[in-house]
Amino acid sequence: MSKLEKLKEELNWLKVLFALLLVSNFSLLAWLVQNYFKESESDILYIASGTVIIIMIILILITKIARKKINELEDL
Repeated sequence: MSKLEKLKEELNWLKVLFALLLVSNFSLLAWLVQNYFKESESDILYIASGTVIIIMIILILITKIARKKINELEDL
């Protein structure tokens, strides 16, 4: 497998991972908005809010990694 093919495969994998995390994050945000004013347990809301923040950080890291890979592709 050439370096070009390997980089393309890594970018495809990052794209799938990014999409899955993005959909999960939107679903979790929608759940938070629906349950914010309900009389639900606040612990669950805090855990969900923390999870949203963690997923956002992971999404930012994936974006940075993907940009590095794209720049490597330009050099080939």
